[in-house]
Amino acid sequence: MDMLNRYLILIIFLICGSSSLRSQIVTPQYLYGSKEYLEGKVFYDDGMIRPAEDKIIQLVKDFPASPAIEKAVLLQADIDLALGNYIIAERNLSEFIKENPNSPLVPFAAFQRGVVAFEQQFYPQAEVYFKQSSTLAEQELTFLKTNEMATDNIAKLAHASLFWQGISLALQGKYQDAKPVFKECAQKYPGQNYTDDAIFALGQTAEINRQYEKALVYYRQIAMFYTHANTYLASKVRRSEERRVGKECRSWCSP
Repeated sequence: MDMLNRYLILIIFLICGSSSLRSQIVTPQYLYGSKEYLEGKVFYDDGMIRPAEDKIIQLVKDFPASPAIEKAVLLQADIDLALGNYIIAERNLSEFIKENPNSPLVPFAAFQRGVVAFEQQFYPQAEVYFKQSSTLAEQELTFLKTNEMATDNIAKLAHASLFWQGISLALQGKYQDAKPVFKECAQKYPGQNYTDDAIFALGQTAEINRQYEKALVYYRQIAMFYTHANTYLASKVRRSEERRVGKECRSWCSP
């Protein structure tokens, strides 16, 4: 490779004649664009939506062959969501999924579609999208067993997809359909961000169905294993309430 580079330099020198030749490394266009994406991401994370969008527009315009374009599509969807451009966000994400079926970012795009639908309170559509992102993430996990960091990120996505699928079902009043989704979320991915929330949701589902003893079991589980979770105090309140309701129920049911 070094010899080939020398020959190329020699050819350029001969073509240029007596003009001076500056030694330089020409980086292919597809390696550019990362800087613009990262700057846009920083702006977005800081709540500066318009500057973030300007960076993404610049990236797409100046470096259309950059591998950062795929990430830019997802960031632009976040920007559109923040600006209330729901139709545009959903359309662009759907096009991305259709046109890039082999991209590792497809499960994330599917999840973002779920978020767009959920934000609009389109819960049946959100349920479908979150289920799709969970399925896609599970499929991706089978190909990433040797990459610990990537596996961890995809596992978190699959876990979050299950939780929000369950929430979408519950908000439609489909508590029985939500129950196995919350169970899978909690049991398949223990110790993740939404594990305790899923267990708490199972407790609430049991309460709705007047299965008070089952609800207590779920709330005790949070009290035992998730003492630092946001649901810990809420579970303590619910446990006290369920004990009271349970006692009243037993008194009403007794002959």
